Amino acid sequence: YDKQAALADFIERVKQYETVYEPLSDEEQTSYIQLVNAGAKFISSNVDGYVMWKVQRLLGSVHIGPRTIWIGLVGQTENDLQGRLGGDASLTNAGIAYGKEMSNVINTREQLTENDLSASALNLNHVEPTLVLTGTLHRYAVMSSLLLNQNVDGTKTKQQQHQFMTLAALNELCAGDMSGLTNLELMKRFPKECDARAADKLNYRYPGVGGESYIDLVARMNEIVCMLEQSRGNSIVICDRSVFRALMAYFLGKTIQELPFLHVKPGVLELRRSWKGFSVTQLDVTIGKPTSIAGAGTEAISDRSNYQKIFDLSHQCCVSDTNALF
Repeated sequence: YDKQAALADFIERVKQYETVYEPLSDEEQTSYIQLVNAGAKFISSNVDGYVMWKVQRLLGSVHIGPRTIWIGLVGQTENDLQGRLGGDASLTNAGIAYGKEMSNVINTREQLTENDLSASALNLNHVEPTLVLTGTLHRYAVMSSLLLNQNVDGTKTKQQQHQFMTLAALNELCAGDMSGLTNLELMKRFPKECDARAADKLNYRYPGVGGESYIDLVARMNEIVCMLEQSRGNSIVICDRSVFRALMAYFLGKTIQELPFLHVKPGVLELRRSWKGFSVTQLDVTIGKPTSIAGAGTEAISDRSNYQKIFDLSHQCCVSDTNALF
């Protein structure tokens, strides 16, 4: 693009804004939030109430400094092999192989972005350690360990290059009483629940202690989004599909109605920030296997005569492919 033309257009737009601009002061009894120089200065006045505080928190986190966010889908677990929903199972050998290759992919991309960060005036020639965010479940700990110990050339990375944080807010959507069951067990014991979730995946809340809906998930992801927005360095998030979807919906500008149905590909989603916004690149992981189990009601059976036929076919688990919606 023509930089001079872009600059001239910007200056002209500023002149137009100045003709209608009305300055604000503390003497006026109105609520406002003012950002100066893309967040270099932040002013708020008469900000009250839950929603306004949340808006203030988000706006205070946003900046346009260059950095990259990598969102990685967790590897295959023993529960994936058995077709069991949720739980805290260990990674399979295929899941570990996938985790090692994902680490190679991310470490390679990290090296490519270091120059961008060190050259940034906002970072004052100081590269912040990469922030690694995961949930508290065992599979995330293993994936984090692989990321720390697996480098492109086979050597160990330096721990000081990464700042690890484990947060329950990044755990997979909780299935409550339906956690640990196979798809066939779900259809036999909770047929109405499966149909209810299929009818309204956004608002449906799993029954039992800890059971969540996508709406609940969005609420607990608010702070995670703010952490990623305010970070001055690169960030890595390792998560399951539902959390992956919530982050995709925010950073790609999707509606909340679209969120439960966003397609999550195996591998890593790279979000690279510049003054123009985030550019998106899908990074494939071709070795090993990612998590694959689908949630209750993903393919709900409305015809109960077909249900018994399917259940009688096998008592083995039905492991959905990696495109299944959780």
